[in-house]
Amino acid sequence: MSDYKVTVLGAGLAGCESAWQLARRGIPVTLREMKPEKMTPAHVTPWFAELCCSNSLRGAGLENAVGLLKEELRRLDSLILRCADATAVPAGGALAVENPFIAKARLQQMMMGFAPPLPPNDCPREDMRWEKTPTASSALRLDKDVSVAMEKMEQIRRITESLPGIDCGACGSPKCRAFAEDIVAGRAEAGMCVFSDKNDKDK
Repeated sequence: MSDYKVTVLGAGLAGCESAWQLARRGIPVTLREMKPEKMTPAHVTPWFAELCCSNSLRGAGLENAVGLLKEELRRLDSLILRCADATAVPAGGALAVENPFIAKARLQQMMMGFAPPLPPNDCPREDMRWEKTPTASSALRLDKDVSVAMEKMEQIRRITESLPGIDCGACGSPKCRAFAEDIVAGRAEAGMCVFSDKNDKDK
């Protein structure tokens, strides 16, 4: 047991990860958080490690800095990355997590490997009980209409060809292909690419 005692202020992504890394090294740690007593406009849930305003942790590939940082965290047995990987959904090369309620059920299943499950009637929190196993819908469906989806796939192909193809990530997407998907889905605008001046013609 360490002679040090650490107090971590804030149970966001960094705070929770710091507390986890300290605790697993035998260092006593206290994690303090203002929620749920005090909330901000960015907070939606009272939970720790809340991913605010987005469901994406940005690029997942090793071609950019954020992807390399995630891989380093994985090699350090990151609790945040372990949870994110367990609840990841397809997002065009980015590490994005699924609906928090679906993710909650998936994490509960994952936690069964760390501790014995509680009998259903002994569950300490009512909101942790599930009547049935939830199912997730596809995150990559372009449209319910197959013909419309095919047209959007062709749009993605044309836009991708019009982009410089350097996968710089300056637009916020990890790859040019992912950026094209975001444009077609209405999550980005072609003008966000700082290296291309012709993508407006191919939208």
